[in-house]
Amino acid sequence: MLLGILDQYEPPVDEGLIGELPRVEVRVVSNAAIGGLSGLTHWDRTKAHWLIAINRDDSRTRPRFSLGHEFKHVLDRHHDEVLYPKRLYGDDAEKVAEQMCDFFAACFLAPRPWVKRLWAQGMQDAGELAA
Repeated sequence: MLLGILDQYEPPVDEGLIGELPRVEVRVVSNAAIGGLSGLTHWDRTKAHWLIAINRDDSRTRPRFSLGHEFKHVLDRHHDEVLYPKRLYGDDAEKVAEQMCDFFAACFLAPRPWVKRLWAQGMQDAGELAA
């Protein structure tokens, strides 16, 4: 659904469009600014928008993934207890939420139908598919 909203129907996904969504600001910051994390999400009350900070010092491809991961945190905010209930996951609830954010980012950047179509068209080298 997100790819449709962003008018993305063919690879590569322009992940920068997330920063053009209403009430979302994306900043690329230094490793030190976010404590060595790959990304961080924060609701800025003064500006009434989400701030997603992405580590510019990560590998060349990691920031794209981190942005998708952090945007999933935005989508899930205030619904964590329903999506990842402690009564079901116990102490692993936060770990499950992080895994789902990773899964979302992977599906956002490489939607299964796109990968299957390219594979069927003969693109079967992992590096070529990733590019």
